[in-house]
Amino acid sequence: MKLISRYIVIIPLLLMALFSIGEYSGVANLSCEFQSFWFFCSKKAFLSGRIFAYFYSLLIFSLLILSSYFLWFKTGKATKALAVIGIFLSLLILPFGSADVSYYFSAGKFVSSGKNIYSAEWPRKTYFLEGLTDGDVTGFQYGPISAGLFKAIYDLSSDSIVRFMVIWKLFVLLCYFGVGYLTMKIIGLLRPDFDNNQIFSWWALQPLVLFEWVINGHFDGFWLIFLLLAILFAIKNKWWAVFPALAIGVWIKFIPIFFTPVFIVWWLQGVDLKNYKNKITEFVFGLLISLGITYLVWSGYWEGFIVFKSLILQSKWAVMSLFASIYYSLYPLFNYFLHGSTHFYLTRLVQGSLLIFALYLLKPIIISFFRVIFKKVVLRPEGYISVIFAVAMVYLLVWQKSVWPWYFVWLLPFGLMFHAFYPELMTKKFMFWLSATPLVYYIFWYYNFITFGTDDYGAVWFSDAVVIVIFLPLIYQLFKISRRGFNLETE
Repeated sequence: MKLISRYIVIIPLLLMALFSIGEYSGVANLSCEFQSFWFFCSKKAFLSGRIFAYFYSLLIFSLLILSSYFLWFKTGKATKALAVIGIFLSLLILPFGSADVSYYFSAGKFVSSGKNIYSAEWPRKTYFLEGLTDGDVTGFQYGPISAGLFKAIYDLSSDSIVRFMVIWKLFVLLCYFGVGYLTMKIIGLLRPDFDNNQIFSWWALQPLVLFEWVINGHFDGFWLIFLLLAILFAIKNKWWAVFPALAIGVWIKFIPIFFTPVFIVWWLQGVDLKNYKNKITEFVFGLLISLGITYLVWSGYWEGFIVFKSLILQSKWAVMSLFASIYYSLYPLFNYFLHGSTHFYLTRLVQGSLLIFALYLLKPIIISFFRVIFKKVVLRPEGYISVIFAVAMVYLLVWQKSVWPWYFVWLLPFGLMFHAFYPELMTKKFMFWLSATPLVYYIFWYYNFITFGTDDYGAVWFSDAVVIVIFLPLIYQLFKISRRGFNLETE
């Protein structure tokens, strides 16, 4: 059984790799369209092809979920050779239903033209995914470092989407290695007796990470590296480097800005009457470096706060989230009574309720932070990492309006640390649900696509199904951990 469980992750990757290799010629000629029927490199299929495509995809994602279960409960330690095989197969696989790499390519092409992507309309060319049409995009929702990254890889690709995909996958692979290494490094510093080979196994062959990063090309690992570096520098009391690392992460994809207050409290904890001059000097030095980084990366793009317009508009989009499920489920009832005012009142009701719930979940952290500020307690580094994990969980599961499966990969490095610190709280069952159930999204999505020929990820039934299967069990576990105060260790 252990031998089967160890190698089961290779089976779905091998099946997807074989079909991808068969599509390479169509991809090279830009004649392959694989959103509807990924396995056939075509947007059309007979009934028998539809049935095969659905059940084959069901088999693949079921095996991916099963392999995640075996990783947590049955496999033991994965060998480096097995990890290399899994990574190699993932590199061969074409993106499954994701248009993001095409978006990155088009953005890089526009930035390379010398125009400001934040203030202009720019053409997005959709390759390989017939479900999406080409069109103009206004603004840019990533940070300026991402814009520069897209441009650099586009220039290397010589205007070839195929070369871009290859280079991009290699870049994402480096991020995958970097996040794994830093996660192991931090755990090794704080829990030297914990078996880091086990962490390697759980990260290196985790199906969700391989599928969303190495296969589909999502690059959240880039900003995660700098957030993890900030944690590492904070543990070592190198505060002059903490805030520059955070600044780089923020200007990649803005998300790390939510964790900045955690690091400020962490820094304040170490300030006292004996060292305050040195601590403030170090803080100011780090802040000046951060401002210098900010000036450099924005110098070619800044035209006032209009650069954030696209980000603000994106924040209003509600899909596959707790907010979306509640809002769209209640909308018909509220519309019956409120008519044209429904959106105004219902949005505020749902957002206000979720804000209260989020603050309730974070109450132990808020209380602990006030006690830290007033020098009543001192938190250990494990406690601050627990806070970062809790804030990320609450933000993603409760507050964020639009949630996609790859967002859950953000949580895994911190979940692994939390498990290493407090295995009685962050159980393997919790980690399995966190790392495996997001893949259920693709089963729902592909079933709808094959059956009805439409992309109904924004439908009420879709949001409700995702929330029931993925969100609610995780929110329940988060609630239980919150009731126990997140085990914020004190010195």
